[in-house]
Amino acid sequence: MRKGKIDLGNLKEIIASYTGVKKSETLLSSSIGEDCCLIDLKFLKDDVMFISSDPITFTSKDIGKLAVIINTNDIYASGGRGYGIILNILLPENKTLEDLKEVMSQIHAECVVHNLEILGGHTEVTDVVNDIVVSLTIIGTSSKNEIVKTSTSKEGDLIFLTKTLGIEGTTILYKEFKEELQNLLSEDEKIEIEKFCEMLSIKKECEILKNFKISSMHDVTEGGLMGALFEMSISSQNGFRIFKDKIKIHNATKKICEHLNKDVYHLISSGNLIFTCEKDQKDIVLKEFEKQNIECSLIGEIISKGNYFINDGKDVEKPFDISDSFFK
Repeated sequence: MRKGKIDLGNLKEIIASYTGVKKSETLLSSSIGEDCCLIDLKFLKDDVMFISSDPITFTSKDIGKLAVIINTNDIYASGGRGYGIILNILLPENKTLEDLKEVMSQIHAECVVHNLEILGGHTEVTDVVNDIVVSLTIIGTSSKNEIVKTSTSKEGDLIFLTKTLGIEGTTILYKEFKEELQNLLSEDEKIEIEKFCEMLSIKKECEILKNFKISSMHDVTEGGLMGALFEMSISSQNGFRIFKDKIKIHNATKKICEHLNKDVYHLISSGNLIFTCEKDQKDIVLKEFEKQNIECSLIGEIISKGNYFINDGKDVEKPFDISDSFFK
């Protein structure tokens, strides 16, 4: 496509075709010539608004779907529900209108799943990117008593992890290195990895946790489990002890990480949620997740500030290193 803004005729068609879920509270959404969306706050049932933003830059596969999922995960992990999205899409000149429509089709479909309206944004062809970049801002709402923060875990709380660790990273690595990994994985393992694509949202587990006294929640993204734990630690001013033998890791994930020399504990892991609660909630929480057929494991505990231990048969101190928060 030619550098600059998208042809207005094509843009008009895209805006009309990919809307997400239209909301009665939205007075003005995606329109050519309008710079802002308008939402009538008087008619929103909730009293708190959530705003979060994340780009997708590390993969071109399913980029529209992933952009919506990782942003809705931020809202869900804070105790809210999504209302709508603002999106910015940057495309290199070697991409076509059909490529843009494919991304928008993915975004629209995932917005329908999460009851989101596409409120507006910007789309541009530019030579400053080599692949498609999607940057999405999400607006969500909730009542005040539903809010859950990352910072509110307490010493003595238990730490839980949902699903098998590294499902997003496994999916990304498999798609990027599919040919190289063909002989490494069994046919059953390949089928399991394909199923991981439908496990990247934490919507269902966050809905389950609304029924319990949860002290904190945090989704696992760049930096993987270790990054998420240190972020929770910084936020809450507490330490942690993690029992490695309690962390569930799929055999396919182990094989891929070993082959590609990736640390599974730092592997990007959207779809995994860590949450904390008091000890007396443990049995009823685990029982409910089992009932709902979602994996949930007790993997550790919150301990005093400045202490970080990874227990692999015995406590091994994990030095605090801010670089652990970054994708490896």
